[in-house]
Amino acid sequence: MFHHLCLLLLTATTSITSHQVGVNFDSFSNQAFSGKLKSPFIASTIGVVPLNLKKENALAFRWTGSLTITKGLYIFSLRSSNNISGFARLWIDDHLLLDDYLDNSSSPYLEARYSIPIPFWETSSRVKLEYVVPRDLKTKSTPLQLVALFANSSEITAQSLSTNWPKAELTYSTARVDEEQGWNTWLDMDLLTHALLPHGLALSLSFKAAQSGTTSSQLGTPSCNRTMFPAKHGLHARRGEYTEIEEFEFDGEKFRIESATDPSDVSTNLILITRLTKVVRSTNITISINASVPSVWAPRSCTITTTNSSDPPPVLLSATCPGLPPVVVRAVTDSLSSSPTITTIGSNTAATSIDVLFPTSTVSVAFVAYAAASSSSFSNSSSSSSSSSNYTLNRVQAIIALRRSTLQARFKTMAASAMDTTTSNETAAGLATSIAWNVVYTSQEGIIAPVFRGSVWGLDRGSGYVLFEWDTMLSGWMSLYVDSWLAKSHLIRMVKSMVFDSTHGGGFVAGFWNGHCGTSCFDLIISCCIHNK
Repeated sequence: MFHHLCLLLLTATTSITSHQVGVNFDSFSNQAFSGKLKSPFIASTIGVVPLNLKKENALAFRWTGSLTITKGLYIFSLRSSNNISGFARLWIDDHLLLDDYLDNSSSPYLEARYSIPIPFWETSSRVKLEYVVPRDLKTKSTPLQLVALFANSSEITAQSLSTNWPKAELTYSTARVDEEQGWNTWLDMDLLTHALLPHGLALSLSFKAAQSGTTSSQLGTPSCNRTMFPAKHGLHARRGEYTEIEEFEFDGEKFRIESATDPSDVSTNLILITRLTKVVRSTNITISINASVPSVWAPRSCTITTTNSSDPPPVLLSATCPGLPPVVVRAVTDSLSSSPTITTIGSNTAATSIDVLFPTSTVSVAFVAYAAASSSSFSNSSSSSSSSSNYTLNRVQAIIALRRSTLQARFKTMAASAMDTTTSNETAAGLATSIAWNVVYTSQEGIIAPVFRGSVWGLDRGSGYVLFEWDTMLSGWMSLYVDSWLAKSHLIRMVKSMVFDSTHGGGFVAGFWNGHCGTSCFDLIISCCIHNK
């Protein structure tokens, strides 16, 4: 297995064979850098769009290459051009230096000091810039400059740039696009939020009891304190094919919360809430599902609306994310026509939620979220049979039960194939479930399982995850039995945080790595692979 884990990384020292003056350029039709629009192109310098976009929709742009510059300490800055604002991320030798909005009117400059002497490598440094605009950019002028990159107040020109870029980085970028897809509990700060990649659309559950005034809008992250975390974890498949909060306590009652993707169309996610206990109430509990795009996944955005309808279902929630298939969400109760559990538009969330009345007489309610599959790369079937209106409560329950039994069967297979014949099904389930519940997504790291999911330290622009070097490496080896990409991702992210420099020393950072620190030494993985083959 180690051989396969290293295979993706063995080309780290090999670069694109033909080098030209300028930089590599890619453009994308969405804000998530998912699915290339046109490639490859060569731009004269960083920040310049080299092609005519008159007939193309372009929202995201990426420039990569090598920078040859006199060794020294530098302050890098970006400046907007041609009155075009956007969101910029700048990496120098895998340091994420700039990560913010660049507003031509109010904040036309972004600036960061690079504390490690340049070039980090022997002759040059690697540079990457990603830039996202809020709406389709179509222009007759070519080339078009969106931003300009400066080092110590001097603009970086084509003469100091080369299209030299490691093949390993190309492989890694492509693999991330393929893997970062689908529904899962990706958001690190809340286990009751189900999110869709590459959209960045998050669906969050909340509960409200009118009689007591009790509300629960965010379950948060795991804690042994049942007051802070009133829930018991259940099973969790590797990529959210099935998830279970075995027991959620709210206002004197207990509920089970399950989710599953439809095996016939994984672009559809089903969320089922089942009442486990009953409490006599004079008023109903309201369960809501709210749609948003978390700020930690900036600059992605979606336009979210709710629509009343005279036909069942009475309310639909829809999200339109630029360049990506639209998403529709609806509630499913015990009847698709008239029912005590009529859905209404959320009154407290600017019409971005669906509220469902959940009287004591009702046992279950569900939500169906469906992404149009016609252009979705993570869907394995056509969209003709997957309309959200096809899902009754019985069908939702049957699909979720199937997903659960499939996962349990996999645990038995894991236990049977273990080297230690005494390993139990419970041990296998515990290993796989613990890792799967801890998997999150961040724009910088991609798919990871942090040491702390939602750290109270509040690191990394509010995201809060923490990756300890040694712990993350260890969980990477464990992940080989659960999710091969997660294992690769851990190894890559940790190697990218290594420092190897004749002046400053090298090796692991002994403390923590939270995505905005560390220096790349991607090539060091070769020696690791060689000595452990």
